[in-house]
Amino acid sequence: MKLYCLLLLITVVDVGATVAQEKVLPQGDRGIAARYPGDTGIESDEGVVFREHFNDALSVVKMRWESVHQEDLLSIDADVPNSRDGNRSLLVTHLGGESDGAHLYRRLGKGYDKLHYRFYVKFDSACAPIHHFFHVGGYAPPTAWPQGGAGVRPSGTERFTTGVEPFGNNWQWDYYSYWRDMRGSPPRGQC
Repeated sequence: MKLYCLLLLITVVDVGATVAQEKVLPQGDRGIAARYPGDTGIESDEGVVFREHFNDALSVVKMRWESVHQEDLLSIDADVPNSRDGNRSLLVTHLGGESDGAHLYRRLGKGYDKLHYRFYVKFDSACAPIHHFFHVGGYAPPTAWPQGGAGVRPSGTERFTTGVEPFGNNWQWDYYSYWRDMRGSPPRGQC
């Protein structure tokens, strides 16, 4: 069973804005990506905080991440979408019931009020449903590896996390978020 994660792109749309100053986000073909067909050169845009294209050897890719877990489940692959520059992707092999999965993790530093993430992903048709996929968040103090906290409502000062993951037999996208004012999930209201 395989999970393909092809591109991770993180862009800062509005740094330092308060709620009263909030800007309207560009829509359609007017955003950062529209200026870089196939994402060629997008990492040079001042609004891009981090871009991972996986075009290097895994040993080089690992140097851009603070925590690399289960490296034996990661490899560089030639399967990429036609619409992007580059000729490599990251292949993450999912071994259901045999491991807790692999991850790449890094801190971005301070000073971002708003971040937008974009990534491409392809799942092998034989892949069984998975739990826990792409997650982002913030920890105070910042940590060099991802933290737990499942089932525990954050106090509002130590962390927040949100994730997107495929859910159910139809593989619809579901969100999995922890923040101070969260309510529990149905039917029992647990966190």
